[in-house]
This record gives sequence, structure tokens and C-alpha cells, in this order.
Amino acid sequence: MTKAKLVCLAGLSGMVASLSSSASPLNITFTGGVPALYWGFSLSDDPGFQDVIPASGAPSSSINLAGVNSITMTWSAPAGYMYVVNPPPAAVQNSSGELYLVAEYGSPGQASSLGSIIGTSWSVHTIYGTSPLAASVIMNASGPALYFGASGGISSSSAPFAFTSLSISANFSGTGTAQTLQRSAYDGTTGGDLFGIYVGEFAVNGPGTYDIPPDPGSLITLEPLPTGNTPDKSSTLGLAAFGFGSLLLFGRKRFSTVAAEQPAV
Repeated sequence: MTKAKLVCLAGLSGMVASLSSSASPLNITFTGGVPALYWGFSLSDDPGFQDVIPASGAPSSSINLAGVNSITMTWSAPAGYMYVVNPPPAAVQNSSGELYLVAEYGSPGQASSLGSIIGTSWSVHTIYGTSPLAASVIMNASGPALYFGASGGISSSSAPFAFTSLSISANFSGTGTAQTLQRSAYDGTTGGDLFGIYVGEFAVNGPGTYDIPPDPGSLITLEPLPTGNTPDKSSTLGLAAFGFGSLLLFGRKRFSTVAAEQPAV
């Protein structure tokens, strides 16, 4: 082979290596703490309940999109533990509640360098029971630049379920530029460390009067993983077949920040 051809091939090889290393995935993990139950009046002063799961670790308060072409958000219980989600009492209005796990980053238009969403997937590691959670990934032009979330309704007739983690991933048509996106906590503040929230409302009998059932105790608990041969009921769902413009647009409600020191697990 001639020297000229070797130089040419070396140049092409350098270009391929440069292109392959110019884009990379971004992985973010939220580790949850011990849930705290607010019963009678939620943190937003509505008559109802909120089981709030704080983030015990330090989730990213900002992300940089430089070189990013895919993002995976993971919500995980501490190692060796699982979250057990119990149904609300039948006395709760409509006998139902809603569990949310959400991560939002940036302001309108800040994620434009990523292009468009070309594929998403998600998985939930369920230890027992059936998870009602469904996932969504949205790039917003008028709200947070990036929204990753899982949500599910839970009625008083639902069976308890337990999970250790869930992950939501998205691939993008472009490669991000050096753009920093601040995290907007799902509780309506910026920079809050919120892992998830389970919320339900009570009946309102009239101005200033509420039908508040007795406190049943925490509806979400953090418990050690069972020992022995526990079936792994992991499930994985692909969302690429959905139209992303209307992909599982959940009704969302914002909450006040939780300022409480959580015990270490």
C-alpha cells in the first residue's frame, strides 16, 4: 500500500473516531429517602394526603447538554430496599390517588440543540404486585425544556405493589451543545430534592368543612428486600410507537417544597 493511501486511511479513521466520540449518553439517577406522610391537609393546603419521598442523595441541580444524544433518568430505592405502595382508604374521595415520579430541566427552547425525540423506552423493576405507572418524555416549547415522568392512578381496590427502580430513556436526533439546564423540582420550586409524591384528595362538604378520614399511617413505605427466591417481575415498555406531541400528557399539579431532615437508610 502506498504512503499516500496510508495517510488517507489514517485521516478517515481519525474522522470516524472523532464522530463516534462526539456524542454520548447522559445518565442521571435519583435515590429516594424515607417517605413522609402528610394527612388531613397536604403540603399545598388542600384537604387530602401526600406521601412525599425526598431524594436522599444529591440529584443533579443542573445538566449540561454538550455532546449529549441520549438521556436516561432512573429513580431508585436505596440498595437492599424497595418502596411498597399501598392503596388509599376507601373513604378518600373517589377512592383513588396518584403516584408521580418526575424530573424537569431547563426553560423553554433550551434543549433545541437535541433536535427531536426519535425513540423512548422505559422499564420498571417490580418486586411484587402490578405497577400502574406509565411513562412520558416531552420536549417543551412553552414549559420546562425536558420532562421525564412516570405516573399512575391507584384506587382503594388496587393491590399493593413494590418496586426497586424505574428508568426512562430518550434518544434524540441531534447532539447537544454546551447548554446548561437547571432542574425545576416537581414540587413547584427550583432546586428542590424531590424523588416522588403520592397524592389524593378528600371530599369537601362546604366552605371550611372537610370529610377527613382517620390517618391510616404511611401509604408508601421503604422496606428491606425480601430474602429467598422472589420472582423478578421486571417489565420493559417501548413508547416509540406513540406520537410524541401528545404522548401521555398527564394532568400535573405542583406542590410546596418539603423542608425536613430525613433519617439515613
